[in-house]
Amino acid sequence: MKDYWDMKAEDQKNEELRKEHEIRLRGAVYALSQNQNGMEFLRWLMNESGVFWQDFPGDDKAAAWHAGRRALGLKVFALCAAENVAAKLLTKETVHE
Repeated sequence: MKDYWDMKAEDQKNEELRKEHEIRLRGAVYALSQNQNGMEFLRWLMNESGVFWQDFPGDDKAAAWHAGRRALGLKVFALCAAENVAAKLLTKETVHE
């Protein structure tokens, strides 16, 4: 049976692992933002997840589905913001050929 100190140590270890994972994810988002293909992927993900859409589904199941998709997109957008690439993500790029 775990006592208070064991649970506290486990919680601290889990928090450290969560922070390390977030650092790796932030690094991945930053790496994606450094080239045109990566930015296209991030913009596609924002579009597909509906982060910037406003909708009012008629039934609860559709509303829950859209909220779940949006939640994932918002997590990725938060990683972009933490790496200071959110503004770049929101900027429309023009292609010069």
